[in-house]
Amino acid sequence: MKQNEKTDQLLVIVLAGIAAISWGLVFLVIDILLDHLEPVQILAARWLVAAIGMIVMVVFGMFKLEVTRKNIVFLLVIGLLQAVIYPLSETFGIMLTSASIISVFESLIPCFSVIWGALVFGKKTNRMGVASIIIVITGVVMCTVLASDFSAEGKILGYFIALAGIVATALYGQMAAKAGETVNAWSITFVMCMVGAIVHTGENFLMGYGMDTYTTLISDWRVLLAVLFLGVGSNILCFSAYNKAMALARNPGLAANFNGGLVTVTGVCAGVFIRHDVAGWYTIAGIIIILIGVWLSGKQV
Repeated sequence: MKQNEKTDQLLVIVLAGIAAISWGLVFLVIDILLDHLEPVQILAARWLVAAIGMIVMVVFGMFKLEVTRKNIVFLLVIGLLQAVIYPLSETFGIMLTSASIISVFESLIPCFSVIWGALVFGKKTNRMGVASIIIVITGVVMCTVLASDFSAEGKILGYFIALAGIVATALYGQMAAKAGETVNAWSITFVMCMVGAIVHTGENFLMGYGMDTYTTLISDWRVLLAVLFLGVGSNILCFSAYNKAMALARNPGLAANFNGGLVTVTGVCAGVFIRHDVAGWYTIAGIIIILIGVWLSGKQV
């Protein structure tokens, strides 16, 4: 491997890793917010804060906005996939099935990413890469399915909605990697935030929540901090880091596997040590298995 490739590989690992740790904590933050806001309100507040933050960054010249008539449609599709279709499918998927089922479904994102990469973008994955994805899925299944609170109940519609979200976010990763060849990561995130803010703000008002969503932020500093974490930390910084990682990765599907595995490990550990979730031998075994798959993916990103 050439020196430039080693540098890019290290950057992919660092950027995807930072994003994964932050996203792994998102579930705890959303748990706090659900005591004050409905899911639609959280999405509206989160993406509006992100959009405002991105606009401020552009105004102060913190990055060059590389959105043109030639790439705007491609970038808008990326925004719709990740900022609209995925969060809505996740929300309604959990409502119609269970959080456990969604966790298992989300472990399939790298599989679909590899499929999209091969079918649409001509990116092939070797046997070691496929094995690393299967290993991570095995670990996730062990952490969730063997847990005492696991539930497979739910409406069949919920499974299809969840699957649609997984397919959408997998395509987003590959498209972000393609866009990153000619557009900086900040510009990709900018369009994502604009799309997310417009759509979810519209939902917020259509469902009758109105300005109550935003006055709640002002009236409770804990809610404001939580939304800032989601909007600035998770959306602006982490999506920009992830978009850059996907652009640098030799195989975006394996980068998604590396990131997704660490998200699961972070989320499980945070749940056990902070929220005092029940853990057993299967939790430890599942985490070890996931980390093995993450390590194998990291060697090939």
